Order: sequence, then C-alpha cells, then structure tokens
Amino acid sequence: MIKFTKDNLKQEFEILNPRLQNILFWLDGFLSYRWNLPLTLTHLLRTQAQQEAIYGKGTLNKSVHQFGRGADISVKEFIAQEIDPAVIAEEVNRNFPYAKPGFKTALYHSVGDHGRHLHIQVAESV
Repeated sequence: MIKFTKDNLKQEFEILNPRLQNILFWLDGFLSYRWNLPLTLTHLLRTQAQQEAIYGKGTLNKSVHQFGRGADISVKEFIAQEIDPAVIAEEVNRNFPYAKPGFKTALYHSVGDHGRHLHIQVAESV
C-alpha cells in the first residue's frame, strides 16, 4: 500500500508520468513482498520557486519533479529494519534501466534540507 506523507501527494500522484507510476506500483509490491514494508512518498511535484529554494535563486537547473517525472521516497522504515536503501535503489535500476545513458532510475541521495531519501525518476518519453 502506497503511503503519502501529505494529502496533496495523492492528487499529484494521479498526474505523474505513467511510466513513473508503474515503477512506483512495482516498488510498492516489491517492498511489501520482500520486507512487508510500505512505500512512503514524501515529494512529487515541484514548482520553479521550490526548485530555486533548494538550489538557489536564478538556478538554471531543472528537475524531473517539475515535469511529473520524479518521486522521493522516505527511507526511515528501511533503515529502522536495517535494510540498506542503496540495495533497493540497485534493484530498481536493475529492473528499470534509465532510458538515457549515464543516468539512473533510482538514486539514494540527499538534496538540500530534504535529507537522505530514495529518488525515482524517468526520462522524457522515448
């Protein structure tokens, strides 16, 4: 069962890129089957103002979050169960290679004040 940390994430989920939705549904099933853990979404869509708050004013960096192609997932429950989130990211990348060379579908990283989390992304339509 996918959990949402904020109510607005339920509506945002509905308008995500369908390929990203499919990966998230798969990951939810994988976590449930393997460790009986939920998939907890913490962040989906982002505005340019939110992007600048993270990376600085006037940033030219665009994020897949601005286009419905990125999702952030809490790792708190994984760590509490002594499951390395990097292992989960590797499993996603093995099953869903990114469509653009040099990029990955799943990253375990930290950005700004968002703390460590799993980031799942898909490329523009292929």
